Amino acid sequence: MKTSLLSCITSARRLALLMLIGFAAQLVAGQATTPDIVWTMPSPFVYGTSIPTAVAKHPTTGAVIAGTYNYSPAQSTILHVTGSPVRLRVTFQPTDTVTYRKSTRDTEFITVTRAPLTVSASGSKVYGAVVTAPTVTYSGFKFSDSASVLTGAPTIVNPVVAGSNAGNHVLVVGVGTLVAADYLITAANGTYVVSPAPLSVTANGASRAYGAANPAFTGTLTGVVNGDAITATYASSANATTAVGVYPVASTQAITPTLVDPGSRLGNYTVTSTKAALTITQAAQSITGFGALAARTYGNAPYTIGGVTGVAAA
Repeated sequence: MKTSLLSCITSARRLALLMLIGFAAQLVAGQATTPDIVWTMPSPFVYGTSIPTAVAKHPTTGAVIAGTYNYSPAQSTILHVTGSPVRLRVTFQPTDTVTYRKSTRDTEFITVTRAPLTVSASGSKVYGAVVTAPTVTYSGFKFSDSASVLTGAPTIVNPVVAGSNAGNHVLVVGVGTLVAADYLITAANGTYVVSPAPLSVTANGASRAYGAANPAFTGTLTGVVNGDAITATYASSANATTAVGVYPVASTQAITPTLVDPGSRLGNYTVTSTKAALTITQAAQSITGFGALAARTYGNAPYTIGGVTGVAAA
């Protein structure tokens, strides 16, 4: 009987202790702090915006509370225009579960708006070449988006033809039939660049005798396109009295090309002009006026010889 009584007292003490521990735990839990979850959403929420990161803070001190966050949908989720409005939720699990409570926050319903996307175009060619189609360009794609998310096509008016002058020409670009669920598309005019064509003129070297007139100099002209009436002449500042010698391309007497452009088309070319050397040689001399020599015998008096010297005719 005594043993049973002691056993009952021990069991009662154990039950009381467990109840005390449970009460203490409830008391502590009742005193745990609920964190403030700071989770600011951009307004407007434009397509291409990532889901912001939430931060749990102490409601009084503002200190950041350590813990983990669970987002629904996941923070890496791309929010599209189609499917919005959408409500987001984040659940915060504190590391210190004695001091802080688990907390959840829901956003208001978020409407995703379309992101701006610009369509334009560009192109280039050399003066006189065939006109190539402009290249359509886009700026403003989000994430890994590309032109594959678009349907339809823009409009492009290109004023450039084969004979258009070198320079920048305006491409008139319109949205046309382009549409995309997540983008608000606008158009911007582009540029078509016509670059100058290469034009080369090269003089041929020449020579003449001292005292002679300059010959008809020649050369080569290459690169004229579009039927432009561009020709070349070649000249030297040397004259009949210019001294004998070789006049290289760096000299003022070198044979120099000059382009003739009655249609004012040279602005469409990048010109390379090459001079040539002029060589002036010694003039040939002649002696004339000698009469026939009479027979002579050894020991006779010397001859007197007369004649005329001069420059040979060119």
